[in-house]
Amino acid sequence: LMSISDLISDTADEFYFNNTKVTKQGWLEGASAHHNYFDGISNKDKFPYNVTTTVYENGSKWSLAWFLWTGTGKFTGTEAEIYVHHGFRWEEGKIVAAYHFFDPTLINNEIAAASEK
Repeated sequence: LMSISDLISDTADEFYFNNTKVTKQGWLEGASAHHNYFDGISNKDKFPYNVTTTVYENGSKWSLAWFLWTGTGKFTGTEAEIYVHHGFRWEEGKIVAAYHFFDPTLINNEIAAASEK
């Protein structure tokens, strides 16, 4: 079974969470860190994935995904629903750029609650 890590170029350095640039490892860790703070995580329960892959006139190939991320806060019990947009740029069969856009408020609140315990 191939993981997202296998799909990402080892030489790529264009990874973002909103406006924060991170390394490949930072992006992978950030993409999974929510499991430390939320139970029952789903990216498709209430709003199915919408994924589009296209090649633009300039030759760049992108896969774009929109979905509703849901989970229950382990520390606050908050039922979180967060709309997410991913953008992945491809070259030679590998992801060379990854953008992850979302409102971090509910996640930041859960991280703050965890640090108070």
